[in-house]
Amino acid sequence: MTILKTLTPIVFSVGLLTACGGGSNNETNNSGPDNSGQPPPTDYQITVLMIGNSHTSTGNLPQLLQNTLQSYAPDGNILVERAVKSMFLSEHLEDDTTMAHFDERDWDYVVLQAQKYSISRTIEYPTDAAQTFIDKTKAKGGIPILYPEWGQRNLAGEAEYIYGIHHGIAIVAPTCIAPVGFAWDNALRIQPSLSLHASDGNHANSTGAYLTSLVLFETITAHPADLLGVLNHSSVNADTQLFLQQMATQAIVDYPPCESLAD
Repeated sequence: MTILKTLTPIVFSVGLLTACGGGSNNETNNSGPDNSGQPPPTDYQITVLMIGNSHTSTGNLPQLLQNTLQSYAPDGNILVERAVKSMFLSEHLEDDTTMAHFDERDWDYVVLQAQKYSISRTIEYPTDAAQTFIDKTKAKGGIPILYPEWGQRNLAGEAEYIYGIHHGIAIVAPTCIAPVGFAWDNALRIQPSLSLHASDGNHANSTGAYLTSLVLFETITAHPADLLGVLNHSSVNADTQLFLQQMATQAIVDYPPCESLAD
């Protein structure tokens, strides 16, 4: 697969315009987003399964996402769970524990992280496991979301490279792609002194995990993250929260996550 140096969001015919939107029943999930900023219905219900490696668990990301969804829908019935093991997607697909978790309910959304990629950008790893998870999720009536992570500290262009791999997957198996890495790049370009990485320069610290949760939140709900206001469940200071909400929403505008599902 050739990775384009300058990526352009996929454009499809009439369908989803910005994000997935929706609630617990599949007709609602596929009816298109409501990005008007209106509150959710009082009976809002949603289930999310996150499958990945340490980039899915670090910073308590699943709980952050659940708390953000709950802040959006205080009276909603919301469940966010993570596959217990931290592995590449190809390993998850062969793991009995992960697949039992996947099969235990019809998840509204399945967030897929840990597609293997080459740090040196010299090896092209198979993407068939991601494609299989996408197909399995859609077969169960859910919406799959690819979660390409951010670039490592001081590795210019890595977020774009990682996104490009997932963009290629979505061409073969239409799916949503949460533009997490671009939100990170935008934030660090505007505020270079902002710390999003953990000390290892690879994983997210609490601030980076907060930003990631916002991108996933808006990908799922289509509710603009920059309309959330300060969230009490986050340890990130108020001004930084509001700034990162803007960065999440801008990334969603620039790279609409779910357009490839419009076919």
